[in-house]
Amino acid sequence: MPETHRSRAQSSATWLALGATVLLLAACGAATGSSAGVPSTVVATPAASVAAAATPTSRPTPAPRPTRIARPTDLPTDGACEDAHSCLGLLPPGTYDTDLFKPGFGFTITDGRWENRAMTPGNVPLESIDVPGDGIFFFAHPRAVKPEGPLDLSVKMTAAGVADWMAGNQNLTVGPVTDVNVGGLTGKQMDIALAPDAVVPTGDCPVQRCLGLVNAQGSTWAWDWGIADSELQRVYALDSKDGVVLVFVDSLDGTTFDSITKAADTILKTVKFDQ
Repeated sequence: MPETHRSRAQSSATWLALGATVLLLAACGAATGSSAGVPSTVVATPAASVAAAATPTSRPTPAPRPTRIARPTDLPTDGACEDAHSCLGLLPPGTYDTDLFKPGFGFTITDGRWENRAMTPGNVPLESIDVPGDGIFFFAHPRAVKPEGPLDLSVKMTAAGVADWMAGNQNLTVGPVTDVNVGGLTGKQMDIALAPDAVVPTGDCPVQRCLGLVNAQGSTWAWDWGIADSELQRVYALDSKDGVVLVFVDSLDGTTFDSITKAADTILKTVKFDQ
């Protein structure tokens, strides 16, 4: 079963519009004459009751979707791997190597407040234990997608091509694009947020607006990634011999952007990609 890792803006919540089903009972009164001389009986239905029965009950107004993604309250912090996956588990201070991701890389943890619960050739998430929902997410073999979901084959999947596509995306607010080197790979760095006037499909978005950005699929794995209201991300697009590598440093609700990017800087300075 392929594992899908994606923005919590697009992850597990599906909003269902619940409508009430109204059963209307029509009542009528009849005057019946009796041949035996028994007085006719008339069943009278008060006019107010008839009116109430004949007026359909209005459907309840669905609660508005929130504008900020709720942080998960059930994130496992014991380092247990996700079902049918290998992982590094809890990451106490030390040096680690990714044995499945392509291109492979090593990194060092100094504070012991991270965990990795799944690893595939296409993705390696490093999740914060202190701030559930925040993390550093490594992705390989990305493909750009349009807001409606299909692939956007016009995007050149190189570091420069990804940077140009994001900078020109009217649904994104993109900070300055700068040159960067991470672990021996050169590329581009930029900060992104959903544009205030972004027009995107609602779909199963758990908040008011979500925008899909990239996805990938292998024979036994899959991932997709996007951004939603209030979410702030730092993006690294890096050129490698195996194709472009994307690293997203994600503040789930935007309030922790400074702290998560600072923590990510400490880890990314130790990263060394296989050459």
